[in-house]
Amino acid sequence: MNLNQLKARQDELQHINIITNEGDIYLVEAAFADHTELLVNDNGSPRTYAGVYHVKESLESLRIPAYKLVFDSPYEEI
Repeated sequence: MNLNQLKARQDELQHINIITNEGDIYLVEAAFADHTELLVNDNGSPRTYAGVYHVKESLESLRIPAYKLVFDSPYEEI
């Protein structure tokens, strides 16, 4: 799902998952009632962010009900 598709479906959005990758790269996943979709760029590759602030800044024009920070490992961000 790209940003334009997310914008078109923002009323169905339950929350945004911000997925950390060892605190280096952040990915965004849009959570809907029955599934989640990874945010991708116009080339179809996963859209990457430098940090949580960068994610929130790039999505500020959308109505995001909630953000959830997701860690793949319990040892990340310590």
